Amino acid sequence: MLPDNTRINRQDNGLPTIQISLQETGFVADKARAKPKAKPKGKPKAKPKAKPDKTEAERAKRAAKREADRALIAQVQNPNQVLTFQQWCLLNGFSIGTARRLIASGDGPIITQLSPRRIGVRLADHIRWQASRARGVA
Repeated sequence: MLPDNTRINRQDNGLPTIQISLQETGFVADKARAKPKAKPKGKPKAKPKAKPDKTEAERAKRAAKREADRALIAQVQNPNQVLTFQQWCLLNGFSIGTARRLIASGDGPIITQLSPRRIGVRLADHIRWQASRARGVA
């Protein structure tokens, strides 16, 4: 049964319509009750550091490992020798992220799949890749 204050109108298509004010639907009342969220007062909190600073001993240990890896790479003579991905990055002097971007874009050398989760680069493929990226003097 319809409330007493509703009116039934017939439009051109012959279907009945009910006219109800916005106050009766509760829409206006809900909007009036809604309050905007309060902004936090004061200074914003500083974000915590992601990683603690490295100590001098840790830095020295990492530098020694890099030097040992460089010495190992310098001894490679066989063009079929496969360098691990990290060794290849170290040989080129760029980060692992940069190397992954190069390979993903298709601009890197031919990759050798060493295991399901490990990749490497043959020394011959590395030399060929470096030669293809050489530019003439401008």
